Amino acid sequence: MVNRASLGKFIFGLVLIITLPGVSATAQNITVGFIERPPSIFQTAGGDMRGSWGRKLERVLQDAGIYADFSATMPEDIEFYVENTDLDALIITNTLLDKDLPGYIFSDEPLFYLTFYAYHLNHTTALNSFTDLTDATVVVPISPEKIEGPLHSLINTPSNSIEVVAIETEFEQLIRYVREGKADYGISYFNPDNVAMLFSQRTNRRSIIASELFRMPLYFVLRAQVDNAASLMDSVNRSIAAHR
Repeated sequence: MVNRASLGKFIFGLVLIITLPGVSATAQNITVGFIERPPSIFQTAGGDMRGSWGRKLERVLQDAGIYADFSATMPEDIEFYVENTDLDALIITNTLLDKDLPGYIFSDEPLFYLTFYAYHLNHTTALNSFTDLTDATVVVPISPEKIEGPLHSLINTPSNSIEVVAIETEFEQLIRYVREGKADYGISYFNPDNVAMLFSQRTNRRSIIASELFRMPLYFVLRAQVDNAASLMDSVNRSIAAHR
């Protein structure tokens, strides 16, 4: 015999789940690719999302009624990112993927903004613009050919006389080049607010200054062939606006 009290609680709970804002009764599962940029967004060995961007991405998609499997790509493998057809969606800049390219649907607004900084010693000239890097020696986090945005053409134009002395994916090693005078500037997306976590007072972290170079928007992009792509993107747009 069915317990009416238990049945009532079950029905109430089911109604609550269906009517809660952001929870979909017809949630869809997709595979979402992203470029790892610790400490903002990265995955643990067990596949859990970490970092402030990683947590926000999970919340935005959950509230849009999307069950996401996340797939990380390392920055040095960025040229394979867009070509990976196993990915239903990408977190990507419009410098890597043209917004007018058919077959893709971009979110109305960016999910995040990727900011690049030039780290330098406090007696080195601060930069007012990324164009001030001309005639400088620099350390970069990935190969110059793979750097995104306006920095790509700047560094790869010989007349600008920018010498890349090293490629260092580890921020600590990048800073070491600067501190030891082997490069004028270290280019990184690592936020200056996180520097205190890496360097003790003994290393005199106050001798390192960060100049902001530029920001690039990162969009949520769906492949158009994904089932219900337009409807899914409508839900994602609403969720991005709610988490702004």
